[in-house]
Amino acid sequence: MHKINAEKFIKERLSGVPPQIEFINQIYSKHDFPSLNFYCAGGAIRDIFDGNLGRFSDIDLFPMEQKDYDNLITLLRDKFNALEEKENDFNTSFNVKFKVERKNDNGEELEEVFEFIVQVVKFYHSSIEDLLDKFDFTICQFLYNSRSDEFVLGENSLLDLKNKKLAINKITYPLSTMRRLFKYTNKGFYACSGCLKTFIMHVRQEGDSDLDKEPEYID
Repeated sequence: MHKINAEKFIKERLSGVPPQIEFINQIYSKHDFPSLNFYCAGGAIRDIFDGNLGRFSDIDLFPMEQKDYDNLITLLRDKFNALEEKENDFNTSFNVKFKVERKNDNGEELEEVFEFIVQVVKFYHSSIEDLLDKFDFTICQFLYNSRSDEFVLGENSLLDLKNKKLAINKITYPLSTMRRLFKYTNKGFYACSGCLKTFIMHVRQEGDSDLDKEPEYID
């Protein structure tokens, strides 16, 4: 596991604060609860390290406890006027429009509007290590926490992202992982022999006992 100070990384590597980070920070700054702890994870954070700023279509929020989930739902409804899309056993999703004000090279104020889906996931975790271990591919182990202002990455996430390599961290939902494997290969990633071997061995060991399990969320 690697931890990177977000403020320092953004100042040294980027031209400004990415809109997904501004949105997450606003969620945290607007809360008035005794405590609020959640992580943003997945593609919206990975894109920051892959140079695809502002191209995200959804943001996945992972509350650490039930109370964090409840507080996030309240914040999105009350502070961001988010429109609830749907709720299932795995998450509650919202449609969000988020305005970002910036200055151009001439110092003029510009307003940019981003529209995206926010998914508040209903899986809770005892620690950041536990959350990080839940992701199937190492290139999905990119997290951000506003409270600590840190990016948290898997041990091999940056290297695998740089090499466009699909390596399996853990298989919980094999059908979902297979769908995502196709999705990422269409994006230019390649499944190494170790990835394919791990997947085949999992199916051999588990049989068809977990093939019907598949989470209902956008990935």
